Amino acid sequence: MVFIDEGQLLAYIKGARNAFENGAYENAYKDAQSALNLDPTNYYARKILAESARRIRKIRATELKKRKKLLQPLWDEKKYETLLVEYQALNQFYPGSLGVIFAISILKHKIRSQREREIADYKKKIKALIHQLHKEKKYLEAIQALESIAPHFDEAKWIEELGKKAKHDYVISQLREQKKLLDTQEYEKMYRFLTKLYALFPEPRVKKYIQKAENLIVEKRKYDNRVFIDESLDMINAYFNRGEYESCMRVCEELMGKTGDSILQAKIFYARAEGKNEKEMNRMIRDLMQANVTPLEIDFRAHREEFVAL
Repeated sequence: MVFIDEGQLLAYIKGARNAFENGAYENAYKDAQSALNLDPTNYYARKILAESARRIRKIRATELKKRKKLLQPLWDEKKYETLLVEYQALNQFYPGSLGVIFAISILKHKIRSQREREIADYKKKIKALIHQLHKEKKYLEAIQALESIAPHFDEAKWIEELGKKAKHDYVISQLREQKKLLDTQEYEKMYRFLTKLYALFPEPRVKKYIQKAENLIVEKRKYDNRVFIDESLDMINAYFNRGEYESCMRVCEELMGKTGDSILQAKIFYARAEGKNEKEMNRMIRDLMQANVTPLEIDFRAHREEFVAL
């Protein structure tokens, strides 16, 4: 047999009745629930609990309707993010309200759709801007614009594609400009620019032009060397035949100092001009013939800075 504290039970029922009569339905509900905890079959407690719950639902529904009405201007202005915050707050005050839960679901969908539309519109504007920059051949500005907006997008593949096209068009435009330097034989200037371009945009096409510029520099240097050698040897022969040995030695020194292609010839003349005896000169010539002279192509790749001021 369960013992019921009649005094406590009556106190709860009395408190619940008083609270109900004074319109304090929340308190009436709590006291009635406490009474039912002591006596689950108590008629008065069950009646007060049911009626208090009904009144509470009605009051909350009225309050909720008023708050929703106050939020209507936000719906009209499509301020969905502000509305979502408000409805999430309502859900805390009126938990379980199907209307509030449904509104939150609708708002999340609208916010997502709104953002998707905004992103789509933004993409159109960006593409239009990049198209205009391409039309004006402002490829670097297009590249910089795309790089600045990329961090603001989670999915940036379309930006990457636009960037690739801008870089490709910029490289092509610059290569076309560099072709003009071929006509003026400004190979060193062409080489300097292409190496800087390749550092920014390492594309095979640029690398190919760099190699072409290297070959042209080497060929031009070969030609210049050949002209210098021929002119120097003509001067050496002329000075030697006239007996102007000091002048002959001076030109020999210049030839030996500036080119490796005719060091042997220059040293032979230098030795003859200096008055070396036949035996000593033959030994020196034999040693020089056995020396390994670095080809110009290898020398260029090993010491580019001597050919082109980078």
